[in-house]
Amino acid sequence: MLPPTFLTYRLRGETPSEMLVAEVTTTDLRKTRFQVESKDDIRKTRQGYKIDTAGGETVRFSEKDVESISVVEE
Repeated sequence: MLPPTFLTYRLRGETPSEMLVAEVTTTDLRKTRFQVESKDDIRKTRQGYKIDTAGGETVRFSEKDVESISVVEE
């Protein structure tokens, strides 16, 4: 029997090697990357930005510290 994650990828037409990465550029132009499961894992809050990583961690950035956030597929 195949693991459920494999079946999920196959149903969506994806391969297990494809993943989404949130790239955060801070105002001092440093780039940090976080693996995410979907674009919905990045949210704007009253305090700034909240990113729920694929590893189960939550990362927060204040709005004044973020230059840009983008999501790319790798």
